[in-house]
Amino acid sequence: MFLLSTRVIGSYLFELVITFFQFVNSIEFFKIFMQYGLLVLAIQILLSKLKHNQDQKLKETEKNNTKEIQREAFYRTQNGDELKKIVTEFTLVITDPHKFGKAKSIGNKKITEKDNKQHVIDTMNLLVIYGSEEAILIAGILMQLTYRIVAENYKDTSKEQKTKDTWTQYWLAAELVSQLKSDYTGIKIEPMDIIKLKINDLSDQEQADKFKIGKNIAEDLIGNEKKKRK
Repeated sequence: MFLLSTRVIGSYLFELVITFFQFVNSIEFFKIFMQYGLLVLAIQILLSKLKHNQDQKLKETEKNNTKEIQREAFYRTQNGDELKKIVTEFTLVITDPHKFGKAKSIGNKKITEKDNKQHVIDTMNLLVIYGSEEAILIAGILMQLTYRIVAENYKDTSKEQKTKDTWTQYWLAAELVSQLKSDYTGIKIEPMDIIKLKINDLSDQEQADKFKIGKNIAEDLIGNEKKKRK
């Protein structure tokens, strides 16, 4: 009886194995394998991609954090008075344009044109030392416009063009001061908030139109300069 049962079980297992291999060799198994196999493969690829993206974001975050720490460490060790001089000088373009690029009088000494030129050179030197790539780019555009405005033949320029240049100068200065502030302190200030120090009434349509024209020209100048460097 026991021997018979063993034979029956053995025969059943043998048929089961045969059936399994027949199924494995069947088209139906191939279809199921392809469906689920491709699904598993797709999931593995997706998980691998997600992990890669997470690793990249983590590396980028670590890189940015390192840069921020380096920036803070650099400016913390610098002469605060020199940093203040740079920001103050370019803020004058907006708040008191006639004083921009002018040396300060010490005692009874009369300021000469040579003194003013040296003052500008000293300011540019400090900017190159302490300014970021973005700040120097904007400053270069601003100074090119300023040199044109103070040139001898500028008096022949039309009133309309002079107005455009003035407001473009304001906006470039605001962009620069905003960038310098970010470089030195990490504090982000919108250029528009700086411009508001100059504009009496933004609701005045004439003022608003001048501001908009200057803003558009300044942004185009900055954008075009960046494109040249790519």
